[in-house]
Amino acid sequence: MSADILLDPLVLHAVLATFFSGIASALIGVLVVTMRLSLIGVCMAHAAFAGGLLGLVFGINPLAPAMLCCLVAAAALGPTLPTTSVEAWISGSLPGSSPAASSTSEAQRRVRMSRAAVVEASE
Repeated sequence: MSADILLDPLVLHAVLATFFSGIASALIGVLVVTMRLSLIGVCMAHAAFAGGLLGLVFGINPLAPAMLCCLVAAAALGPTLPTTSVEAWISGSLPGSSPAASSTSEAQRRVRMSRAAVVEASE
């Protein structure tokens, strides 16, 4: 009985969608966290919630207003994001992006300089 349910096309599609979305989320999540943009996803999710709610309130398909609100949020947030690029992340010029490309001593030097700046500011 339990094996029969896995052969149902609806369940099979749901399992495959879950599997592939998990892989995609993991890959994109690493990039987003490394580039220090982790709260952008939260902002976009809330924009989609607002758009979906507007769609339900006005009696239309909630997908279209959710996508529109996400695009508006992306356009509003785009100019405020840091200008780091994926190429800089791949080449290792961002701290913590590639241990082989960026030296640990350089990262430690940056930390010491920032700590010294905080101490000077507090005095």
